[in-house]
Amino acid sequence: MYIKYLINILKISLYLIFVEFFFLVILGILFTSNILLNLEIRHKIHFSKNDFPHPIFVDYSFTIIEDYITFDPNTLWYLYEYRWGEERKINKKEDNQKFIYITGGSTVEGDGSPTESDSLPYKINQELRNNGCLDVKVFNEGISGFSIKQEFITISTKLLRFQKPDLIISFNGVNDFLSYTGNRTKQDNLYDIDWNTKSMYFADEYTSNNFLTSHIYSILKKTITGRAAMTFYDLFTDQHLVLTLAKVNFEKTLDPNISYERFSFYSNLSKMVSENNGVDYVHIIQPTLFFKKKLHENEKFYMSNNYNLNAPEVSFSDLFWKNFTEFYKLIVQTNNTINASELFKNSDDHDFIDHVHYTPLANTKIAKYISKIILEDYPSIC
Repeated sequence: MYIKYLINILKISLYLIFVEFFFLVILGILFTSNILLNLEIRHKIHFSKNDFPHPIFVDYSFTIIEDYITFDPNTLWYLYEYRWGEERKINKKEDNQKFIYITGGSTVEGDGSPTESDSLPYKINQELRNNGCLDVKVFNEGISGFSIKQEFITISTKLLRFQKPDLIISFNGVNDFLSYTGNRTKQDNLYDIDWNTKSMYFADEYTSNNFLTSHIYSILKKTITGRAAMTFYDLFTDQHLVLTLAKVNFEKTLDPNISYERFSFYSNLSKMVSENNGVDYVHIIQPTLFFKKKLHENEKFYMSNNYNLNAPEVSFSDLFWKNFTEFYKLIVQTNNTINASELFKNSDDHDFIDHVHYTPLANTKIAKYISKIILEDYPSIC
């Protein structure tokens, strides 16, 4: 009798595994086709590098790499591969090699960059080589959604301890406003436990008001089949599923000093811990579309529609823009920071793919800007 039950359980388990694998293949085809055909639906495909080995493990797993553990303090998941597939590992120096690590959020990791060669760290490496720095290696330590606090944790627990950096560059600003604004944890809490970059919900409100539906949905979104269902729903209906980064309150005036104090705290801490370990540290405030005066035709859409295509969870209102501007006015005064916020202020080119992410052309400009700082202020790197 028990054997019969066990056999049925095994059959059901195998069936579920088959269904999960089937939809994994379907999502993989959609995801790959989108890249190869350069389709404009990337933000609708609810499938990411974080879904391996399975979405159910994303929020609760960590990866052991050689003799140290790396993790994203928000989700307890630190990707074991860079965005374009290279494995994260302890880097070994050769002869007179110099290592530069660029930390930041999605702008550093590669949003807006079709290939690795289009990304900011890669272009910085090339620019330095073009100026005779042949023994320099630039590493991309950008993680989508990261703020200066998460960068500090990466710097202090990973880079300084294992990677033998000669120079660390933090390139950020936008995530720090989002991460420390609204309903947030206090500064004495090292990890922002409420900062979830992968949470999904329906655009209407019934999931939050219906207890049973909400729990069923929370289970579904942790499966490949559920991800596929959400993708098809988003592709073929007008009622979109959206991503949510965090509970940011866009409807009231917020005190930018709260964001600034924490930003300044972790910026100074990053510099102090780096220099105490004999490593140079540079903090650069990233530019945004908000500060650009001469908008390209392709950029006017984002300012007029108040919609971030690559981060649809964030809507931009006049009040949000006011709060963000006040925050930026403060952070550009932070000690030991370089203000690049208006780098594209008078540019006529297509520099932004949304309010905060860059085109490959813009990454080239930023790379030249940062490389010049390295060559002039840190000649020992070359």
